[in-house]
Amino acid sequence: MDPISRARERVGTILDGRYELTRLLGAGASGSVYDATHRYTERRVALKLLHPELNSSREHVGRFLREVRAMSALAHPGVAAILDAGRTLEDVPYLVTEFLEGTDMASSMEQGPLEHCQVLDIGVQLLDALAAAHERGIVHRDVKPDNVFLTPRGEAVQVKLLDFGIAKRLLAHSSTALTAAGTTVGTPHYMSPEQARGELVDHRSDLWSVGALLFHALSGEPPFESRETACLLSRIATEHPVSLGARCPSLDPDLIRIVNRALEPDRAERWQTAREMANALALTSYTHAS
Repeated sequence: MDPISRARERVGTILDGRYELTRLLGAGASGSVYDATHRYTERRVALKLLHPELNSSREHVGRFLREVRAMSALAHPGVAAILDAGRTLEDVPYLVTEFLEGTDMASSMEQGPLEHCQVLDIGVQLLDALAAAHERGIVHRDVKPDNVFLTPRGEAVQVKLLDFGIAKRLLAHSSTALTAAGTTVGTPHYMSPEQARGELVDHRSDLWSVGALLFHALSGEPPFESRETACLLSRIATEHPVSLGARCPSLDPDLIRIVNRALEPDRAERWQTAREMANALALTSYTHAS
């Protein structure tokens, strides 16, 4: 039986004597996420469980535990609150977070470009969450629409940055770079040039990914396209992206400038911190509102 079929079979069971798995929300290559209820407090939660078949893999277990540690280090409204973590009787790790109502950004973008005022708000909140992570030495490395969740907050939305599974801490004794040279992690369309080349990355790689996400949300297309992953990575690694203004000439010039700067191939030419980029977006948003 494949892992996803096994994940479905767990619905209705009690995990670790405390969590009733009421519905399978999703399943990926490494784990499953359930709508669950704590048996004693009756609190509704989201429970992420590593596929038991992968419990013997140091890489997958290590990635799962990195997510637990990264999320536990971030008490921030832009990151889903971690409520519990542990291991099942079979020693399989799991993570429990607040249950989120809403949709991810990828689903919202399926209908086409988003309103620029909404994109500005999402961008500022996303960068604020990333700033909190970066200031704690955590680089996300997989910022993409699927990992940006939008929960209703009156007429606006609250952004929640998800999936810190491939996040890593910057080592205090390093030159603030991480990931072994020659390896790539992330999602191709939103992967920075240095990630695409398998080079060392730092927090500015996340800012390139934010730029790619905003570019896609505003224009309806990512900065680079190709049906072949290898070709896509080659283009990202070697080409300068087209200006957002070429795709969306009617957009505010300041917004175009902000996104274009985030997408500079040379990270020294990008925004240098998430806070700096967030402040620029917030100023543009304020100018539009007034």
